[in-house]
Amino acid sequence: KKQIGTKEEFLNVRMQMKKRYTKLQKDLVLAKGGHGRTRKLKALERLKLAEANFATTYNHKLSHHLIKFCVDNGIGNLKMEDLLGSGKTMNKDFVLRFWSYYQLQEFIMYKAKMFRVNVTKEPNSYFTQMCNCCKNVSEEAVDLEERTYKCVNKDCAKHGVSVDIDENNSLNLLVSDAKEGKKSGKK
Repeated sequence: KKQIGTKEEFLNVRMQMKKRYTKLQKDLVLAKGGHGRTRKLKALERLKLAEANFATTYNHKLSHHLIKFCVDNGIGNLKMEDLLGSGKTMNKDFVLRFWSYYQLQEFIMYKAKMFRVNVTKEPNSYFTQMCNCCKNVSEEAVDLEERTYKCVNKDCAKHGVSVDIDENNSLNLLVSDAKEGKKSGKK
């Protein structure tokens, strides 16, 4: 297990920039007249660009650390969930407004190609909401604030056991990989 960056770290900077942007918008009402709209909005455009640059730089940092971890530990295959269109199943405020997950996946894929790490995208199959033991899918089992998963199926061996949400997701991806291997005749 290795954690690369945190939601709080990323969200803190994005929220600060959003507050600065909102304050600047309000202050522009009092801007000196004349010389056109472009001059008045120049500071706002600079702040927009700074926020976009921060998000891009942060995604580069995350993708770099992930691929470096793969290379350092001899991991030749990286499997990730295809998050395109999965905003419905995640914390909408965080994912849709502040996290450019598609860009992050693209950075991971191009850096993996440079270091010959094979990346496969698994179609979004609700891995976050699925128990890695009994395969029961339930939105109630996921606690996004605590980042935990608890199986709600009473017949499951792991019923009520709290598991890290990313660990659960990884185990589901691993099991899906094993099923693919059996179907194709691989071991």
